[in-house]
Amino acid sequence: MFCKFLSNTYHFSYDNVKPCCWIKHTPETQINILDPDITGKLKTIRQVDDWIPECSYCHDLELAGTKSPRNAAEREGIFNNDDVLGDAIKVELQLDDNCNAACLMCGTWNSTTWQQYETKTLKSKMPSYRWKTTIEERINAVNNIIDFNKTKQVHFFGGEPFNSDTQLKMLRLINYPENVNLVYTTNGSVFPCAETWALWKNFKNVHIGIIIDGVGEQFNYLRWPLQWNQVENNLIKYINANYKNI
Repeated sequence: MFCKFLSNTYHFSYDNVKPCCWIKHTPETQINILDPDITGKLKTIRQVDDWIPECSYCHDLELAGTKSPRNAAEREGIFNNDDVLGDAIKVELQLDDNCNAACLMCGTWNSTTWQQYETKTLKSKMPSYRWKTTIEERINAVNNIIDFNKTKQVHFFGGEPFNSDTQLKMLRLINYPENVNLVYTTNGSVFPCAETWALWKNFKNVHIGIIIDGVGEQFNYLRWPLQWNQVENNLIKYINANYKNI
């Protein structure tokens, strides 16, 4: 298949689902998470066997001689030629904007701390056009759409995934964790709870990607109101945990 992200990935982001994180937002590529025919509506775009305008991000990178996310999909080791079109081999989840930071590169669309800050400083409520679905509706939608028995990787984004129990609720839905690799993108300031660690033991592999843009005062500035010592202490805890699959 032309691209495994297009053919076998689901990217859930709040109210919507796409076949890929990198694809352009269009009515054909971004479907409401409560739409009863998500699989059918994504089928057309999944069947492409050549470049389409919506894939310009990867196309332009490869045209310039640079590796693209499409190339990365080939190297991830979770896809194979026997995958059936539309099977959820990789699932990316951005269901909860609960976050304990107001990072300079982020904003109200992805952080409750930013939302609280703007509400307080601007003396106004957040705009009504924000997310129309609840976290529970998103979790239920994912559970209804995805057959986790075929899934090999689940990637959690935030917000901050360890700042709420949303990722825990999703982990409990996976029937065969021994076949699934977990990936987290986190700011590193929140250490996972005991139940998370207990569940992780059952998974094939857990990769924790901590985003560090700087250390010390530079970190404190970029990721206000977090403090570098929070992340530093958690890094030591991760190292000392010494789990074979993490």
